[in-house]
Amino acid sequence: MTTLGQLSLTRAGLPTFPGSTPQEQLLAGRAAAQAILLKYRPNLFFDQSAASLLMRQIGVWEDRNQSTLETLMQDPNASALPDQIRLTFGSDKAQAFIVAGFTLAAIGLGPWVSGAVDKAVSMSKPGDLLQPAWAQSDAEARLQIFASIVKMENDGYLDKLFNRPSSLGFFPVAIEGSTLVWALVVTLVAVAALVLGYLYLTKIVELNNRTMNNLCAKAQAQGDTATVQACIEQAAGLQKPAFGGDIAKAVGQAAAIVGVVWVLVKFLPGWWRR
Repeated sequence: MTTLGQLSLTRAGLPTFPGSTPQEQLLAGRAAAQAILLKYRPNLFFDQSAASLLMRQIGVWEDRNQSTLETLMQDPNASALPDQIRLTFGSDKAQAFIVAGFTLAAIGLGPWVSGAVDKAVSMSKPGDLLQPAWAQSDAEARLQIFASIVKMENDGYLDKLFNRPSSLGFFPVAIEGSTLVWALVVTLVAVAALVLGYLYLTKIVELNNRTMNNLCAKAQAQGDTATVQACIEQAAGLQKPAFGGDIAKAVGQAAAIVGVVWVLVKFLPGWWRR
């Protein structure tokens, strides 16, 4: 049975990235999405609580209106959401949600870049999780998160999301505490498709990152320095999402070990000759 998330992604019409291998496409997608987000959020910081709140809010909205939304996603002539099911959320939560999704997709790329995923798939046995279908699904989910960011940028949505609109329209300004926040109202089916698809993809990569964490930890235990280094490099500069499993912890441990090894290699030979 096709899920609402899958229907939404089909409706969204996402772009693709160049590359002859999943690794090349993933790196191209990450680079494109990261360049866009850095324009709006130079340090890629996001509010963990705000991101989680919006994920739950969208999930509740999806559950309440699933039947109507499924019908709209499959109707090529549908353009506007009915007034009674339009979704409203604060710009602060939306910004955090977008950056969090990117972070979850990017932070788990290490095993892809090093070839550890391909190796695990080639050595898999019946019943193992890391089958070709799993790897393809994981790569597609990460690519579609990056592509969603590119799509939202190209359609002008991110500019409205991160910058105060010049004309309020559907974006009435509000004040929460000392923070300037404007409300965003999802009125178009095309925007709803991107929102629903992004939530669906974020949940997939959040779950899959547990497996990527295991691959990083396994590489550390086996002395696979190429994968350890790739895990560190792909997580560099990214916030550690609390809802992203233990991958950030594994990367941090690997980074500490690599740092110790570097110090030993660089300084101990000279010290020993003294």
